[in-house]
Amino acid sequence: MERGFIQSYQLLTVTTDSLNNFDLILITTYKDSAQYLKSEENFQPILKELRPQGPKFLNQFKPVEFRQSIFLKITRPVFSSAKKQE
Repeated sequence: MERGFIQSYQLLTVTTDSLNNFDLILITTYKDSAQYLKSEENFQPILKELRPQGPKFLNQFKPVEFRQSIFLKITRPVFSSAKKQE
């Protein structure tokens, strides 16, 4: 948000149900489709600054082995209580 790559984000925890598909939902808000399309490019320098030697692993598993996107939805707000950011 400081660098203007996203407008906002929310990390939500999910109430456990019988399917137990996932535990967290990350909602990222972009100001427009151009900002969304550049997200990967924009975040690479930030990740390299945080971990110049690459990602830190807590076990032998690589991110591709445990990271899973259950679904991806691109939406547009109908209305919002959030203040519009300039």
